[in-house]
Amino acid sequence: MPARFIFLLVFLLLFMVVPSAVDLLTEWFWFGEVAYTDIFIRTLTAKATVGGLVFLVAFGVLATNFRLALGRVT
Repeated sequence: MPARFIFLLVFLLLFMVVPSAVDLLTEWFWFGEVAYTDIFIRTLTAKATVGGLVFLVAFGVLATNFRLALGRVT
């Protein structure tokens, strides 16, 4: 891969990850300051669980759709 492509990929990844990490760290500090870290962890776990389930359902629907579109269903 060309170096320019790798640089662009790293830049875009940092552009998306760093703001999310800053938000997550800010919320962690705030919930820790008010002594509700268990609530923060519970909401974070719930968001991750729902996101994972939605990803699996969407992946299943899209994979089935692609298989049907390509005519590879047996």
